[in-house]
Amino acid sequence: MKLTNKYNLPVTIIDAIQAQQAAYSRGEAYKSITGLMNPPRIDLLTQKHFKDISEDVSDSVWRLMGSAVHVVLDAGNRNSHIKEERIFMEIDGKVISGALDVQEITDFGVEITDYKMTKALSVMEGSYKTKSWTEQLNCYAELVSSDKNLPITALKVCAILRDHDERQAETREGYPPTPIHMVDIEIWDTEKRREFIRARLTEHVEAEEVYEATGMLPNCTEEERWKRGDKWAVMPSSSAKRAKKVFDSENEAKELAETNSKFIVEHRPATSMRCEKYCAVSKFCDQYKQEIANGE
Repeated sequence: MKLTNKYNLPVTIIDAIQAQQAAYSRGEAYKSITGLMNPPRIDLLTQKHFKDISEDVSDSVWRLMGSAVHVVLDAGNRNSHIKEERIFMEIDGKVISGALDVQEITDFGVEITDYKMTKALSVMEGSYKTKSWTEQLNCYAELVSSDKNLPITALKVCAILRDHDERQAETREGYPPTPIHMVDIEIWDTEKRREFIRARLTEHVEAEEVYEATGMLPNCTEEERWKRGDKWAVMPSSSAKRAKKVFDSENEAKELAETNSKFIVEHRPATSMRCEKYCAVSKFCDQYKQEIANGE
């Protein structure tokens, strides 16, 4: 992967990001939990075009800050806590691995906490993040349960909110009150965890077999592309940068706009957020190119 520096950030930042990339390893595993969660199309395109993928250092800063948080947290020392442990597990002939931030061993079992540097919206009700966090942490739970033969008593995300706003915390309903927010994650039973892991493994293995035989890739689903339908935002004025409220229905937006002569309705077309902003291989992706050509 190539690193660019469009904004002339300091060399020390570049060195730190390069060191972070070099240090990562999933060990001898077929897939890490993160890789297992990725759509097969993204994984296969990444393998094919890895040397041609470019990322600007400015896009890696928050990931670097996340690593810095882990270093600080590791400085603490409690005998009941296991930090930054990579665990391996074999299932159906494939080895998978996951790096867990914190495991707390108690008299009743193991509590797993994953630290994430994210946005405030990610922890608010209805966030698309909740599903992926639940899947990820339950995969970790199965690794720990298999490795330590102990029950999992709690799964938690410690979300560090990089854009937390005190004013919104005071005035906006459902907004997290502090910059660090704990999210309790539903614990699946062993059968459900194993079924999920097997399904993800099967999806990746079958996609690889088809790709090797035909060169064809499975399409990403709308959910995997973070596809969002058309939205209608009610703006307080034509110069406002933040919507008063966003609706799925144009009629509902117009009803609110009619209550104030200054309000205007702004149409926000459907977008595939992951493809547009967060996928490193979108420029190599024929599915995304076709979507653009179709005006979707």
